[in-house]
Amino acid sequence: MFRARAALAFVATMAMATGATLTVAATPVSAATTTIVACKSLVGNLKNATLSHCSDVANTGGSGRFPFATPSTITWANGKTTTLNPFKPHPVTSGVTCAPTTTEYRLLGKVSADTTGSIPVGSKITAEICVDFANHHVTNVPGTKFKIK
Repeated sequence: MFRARAALAFVATMAMATGATLTVAATPVSAATTTIVACKSLVGNLKNATLSHCSDVANTGGSGRFPFATPSTITWANGKTTTLNPFKPHPVTSGVTCAPTTTEYRLLGKVSADTTGSIPVGSKITAEICVDFANHHVTNVPGTKFKIK
């Protein structure tokens, strides 16, 4: 019961921040799309996340922090920022790879502003995350990356 309430609170917080209704969606990714920034690790709680082992170290500093909200601004290790708007979680209902005690979400969004100089406005954000509502813990799905394309 607690897990269901925490899941609802997480999704509701993101929905209120976006002012939109959440729906399950699949977005085709073109093979020609180039990844601008890829972070190997996303770890956090139900409010904030930390990205680490990120590419484009010259423009990101290699890591960053952001809140789970819309709009959301990644503050990179070098002080530069990337704003994501919209930025929404979508529940994954099939092909789930998270542990049975967690819930899997696909994070989707777009870059609406950037000061790194390397991430164009309009770039797409994708990430697969596992949310452990009992322990208030969020991590990327094993073997996946937080990507800006």
